[in-house]
Formats: sequence, structure tokens, C-alpha cells
Amino acid sequence: MPVLYCNHLFSINREKARSSRRTFFKTATLVGSAFASFSIGRAAKTGKSRSRWRAHAVARLPGGYQVAAAEVDNSSRPDIFALSSEQNIVDWYQNPSWHARSVTTAAARNISLAPLFRPGYPTRGMALASGFNLDHAEEGGDIWWARPGASLDAEWSLTLIGRIPGSHRLHWADLDGDRRQELVVVPIVGAGSRPPDYSVPAQITWFEMPEALLTGHAAPASQQSSQWIPHLVDDSLTIVHGVHVIDWNGDGRDEVLTASTQGVSLFESTGQGVDLKWKRTLLTPGDQDERYHGASEIGVGKVHGQRFLATIEPWHGDKVVVYPGGNDEFSKRVVIDSSFNNGHALVCADLDGDGNDEIIAGYRGPGTSLYIYHATDESGSAWERETLDTGMAASCLAIADINGDGRPDIVAVGSSTANVKWYENLAF
Repeated sequence: MPVLYCNHLFSINREKARSSRRTFFKTATLVGSAFASFSIGRAAKTGKSRSRWRAHAVARLPGGYQVAAAEVDNSSRPDIFALSSEQNIVDWYQNPSWHARSVTTAAARNISLAPLFRPGYPTRGMALASGFNLDHAEEGGDIWWARPGASLDAEWSLTLIGRIPGSHRLHWADLDGDRRQELVVVPIVGAGSRPPDYSVPAQITWFEMPEALLTGHAAPASQQSSQWIPHLVDDSLTIVHGVHVIDWNGDGRDEVLTASTQGVSLFESTGQGVDLKWKRTLLTPGDQDERYHGASEIGVGKVHGQRFLATIEPWHGDKVVVYPGGNDEFSKRVVIDSSFNNGHALVCADLDGDGNDEIIAGYRGPGTSLYIYHATDESGSAWERETLDTGMAASCLAIADINGDGRPDIVAVGSSTANVKWYENLAF
């Protein structure tokens, strides 16, 4: 059950895409006056546009923080979810009119959302984290299961899953390869952390979904349990900001990547169900020269069949960094951009159908820009930068085929720009 939200890789029909790649590169232009192509730092100057995009406004959203794409109304096209971290707003926007409907107004200080759905089917529900307070991390950390109401206009019902102080990121993952989804909850810090050091480690946790939800309520009510059972993954990392779920080694189960003060870590599990055992491997320490060191966002892509890591460094940092891997030894560190101000959003996806992944990244501070980076060599060590939007204080990104044309589109939510947009891919 793929879930489309921050850090999601989009799969397309690459054979069809490659057949039109030559035509695309002959005609590529950018659409809209807010779009331009230029480079800075180690990202090479292009002199011409690499892709074509059309921006579509979805909504105004003060304090926009998280965004996701999932189908709600059985229309076969993904709708858009977004939340505000400043106001009690968790909304979904119906595709294609983008009519706003409330998921809930009952939760405050919302910080993360994760719809659970299967392509072609309506969303079963959504995990929501609220009560976030970084300066008083022992407070809040409420994790909710939200279920759709009786009508599209009705607010969703909320059931408390659990409470983990500092809860900051939610992801669905098949952790043991049984084709069932577990909920991964990643706090940014541990209970009792205080600024400026935030030195208490975060308790990364996964929850078993209640049997009643797994069986679709087929079992008699007396035999159903509504309890979400928590299990600890790790409690050694500090300031865990970015999370990426991926089947890293092709074993049929999802692994979890984190970006934290310690750098980028890979969590792999063995065993089944409640007997899962976890191994943590440090892939790269990230930027260890700054006060808040390590990494803040993490994405994974491939260039010419070789895997690379892409990060924003350090925490809320100014750098976009690539680690060309190949043999998964990510010892080479390439800073491709050092112009960010409060970097907060990064994903990797093959946007133009050439078999190579691009990096999409943006920042929230003054300048409020969203960029696309294209690899220009076979190793993934050289990149060129394309400006997608200077009116987007990107706080979160999602990749989804919004209009059903087979192309991966980009969805973004902006914090200081208070907006939700989707960018239509006109590339091939």
C-alpha cells in the first residue's frame, strides 16, 4: 500500500517515457513568469530549461507544514491533504476542483499526517500527530487514527492511538514483509529535551494496527481489539528530523532511513510481528562542522542504476548534499547547493522519464524557493539547478500523478507563503 507524502518515490512507465525523451529535450521550456533556470555553487549553470511545469494554486493555508496525496472520494485521482502547524486546520482538497473539506478542527498544534490507502481505493483512514511543542517535549505527542465521516463534508472521527512526546513524523511501512502496514512514529526529540541542545534521544516506535482494522471489521465485535500496540525501534538518536521508508535491499520488507544529529541511519529488521529485531547502520555522519550537525532531510534516488543519497544539512540547514553510492559506501560528499535558508523539504523522483532520478528541494526562510536538481554525469557527482517556484516556502513535498496523465507531479505546502500548490509535469 504505497502512501504518497513527504519523501515518496513515484514509479512510472519508464519504457513509454524513454520513447518520448528525445522529443521532450527538443521542446523543453518552463511555463509561468515565476519560473526560471539558473545555478549556484556546485550546481552547474544550464543556460536553458530542463523541464516544463505549470503551477496550480490549491489553497491558502496559514502556517502550512505537511502535505500528502491520497484518494478520498473514489474518483481514481489522488486528492490532497495538508495541515497547518499554527492553526487547528487539517483539510483535504478534492481533485480537481480543490474544494476544501475539514478532516478535523479538534486537534491542535498539528505536525504530521499519513493517509493509509491503496491506489484505486478510497483512503481507509489517516494517522495524525498533534500537540507538538519542541520547547516542552514532554507535552503532547498525541497520535490519532482519523476515519472518514458519513459524508464527504463531515469531519473525520478521531481515536487515540497513543502518546509519544515529541512525535514529529508518521509513516506507514510493511516492516516484516507480511503485506500489512505498520505505523512508524518518529519523535524529533525525547521527553524532557530542552533548547538549545535537545540532548534527550527520541524513542522511535512502531505500532501494530488493531486486528479490527486489518480484517475490515469482519470479525465479531467481541473478538476485535481496538488497541494499537507500541514497540520500540530505537532510542539512541537526537534531533531526528527527516524520515524515508524504502525497501532498501529488495527483501520484500520496508526499511527506515532517518536524518538526525548523528547523520543518516538505516534501520533494518529481522523476525516477524512482535518479534522484530532492529539493526542500525550509520550510512553517513552528514555535516559535523555546524552547531546543529548531522542531517535534516533524507531522500534516495538512482542515477544510471547507481543509488545515491540526497540530504539537507545540517538541521534546518543551508546545504543540499549528494552522496553517490554505487556500492552503498557513501563516503563521497558533494555539496550541490549552499544557498538554503531553513531547508525543510526534499524528495527524489524520476520526473522526466529518463530512468534517472531528480532531486526536488526547497526552503522556508527568506528567498522561499523550490528547486529541481538534474544529474549531469553518470556518477551523480555533478548537478544543475532549475528554479521551480520562488513563491513557495517549501515545508513539505509529495510526488503523485495528480491529473492521471501518467506523469509524476509535485505537490508542495509553504509555511511563510501560506499556500498549497501542485505543479503539473509537462515533460514528456
